[in-house]
Amino acid sequence: MMISNTDDNDDNYTITSHHHQHIYFSGSINQKSMAQLINICKTSEFELVKSLKKMKQKYKVLIDDLVDEQDVLELFEPKIKPIKLTIHSGGGCVYSALFAVDQIKMLEVPVHTIISGYGASAATLLSLAGNKRFITKNSHMLIHEVRSGCWGKRSFIIDTHINVENISEMLIDYYASNTKMTKEELPKLLEKDRNWNASECLARGLVDEIL
Repeated sequence: MMISNTDDNDDNYTITSHHHQHIYFSGSINQKSMAQLINICKTSEFELVKSLKKMKQKYKVLIDDLVDEQDVLELFEPKIKPIKLTIHSGGGCVYSALFAVDQIKMLEVPVHTIISGYGASAATLLSLAGNKRFITKNSHMLIHEVRSGCWGKRSFIIDTHINVENISEMLIDYYASNTKMTKEELPKLLEKDRNWNASECLARGLVDEIL
């Protein structure tokens, strides 16, 4: 299955899914692309749960108190194959990325994220949502400060500044909680726009393994 959007050059993206097991996301992170990505992830989750039920019947597993899908998942958890989400993206909307992060973390099937080529800005938030995080050896990642802009009356500009500060603090907490980087060093690191190679990403805890 493939979903592609080319209406706007800044918002181009492509999502493909192979056998509900491997999802490839390439392009801009925005409201539409993340909604479609999560829809595909949830479809994959449903198919994997259904497959587990068939496995249960095939091997005639008899559990008297087996009452719902969660029980099936817990019973067969060692045999569940994760959804592999390969990401190639220069980033996009931070709020859309955070929506996808929350949805991925709520999936009952584990998700392994793989940065392939490039993962920058909001794409790093998406990749860190994985239960396990990987990067291919020739890929790079970039984290940086929130970018924003506005015009209008003074009170609106002040509110925008407050909003930017709040989301910046939230992102520092997120990176600190999901990498080896600390809250103390992150503000300085986020001021830069430097690409980190696979080894640097591993050292900083952005990924768990280089493929």
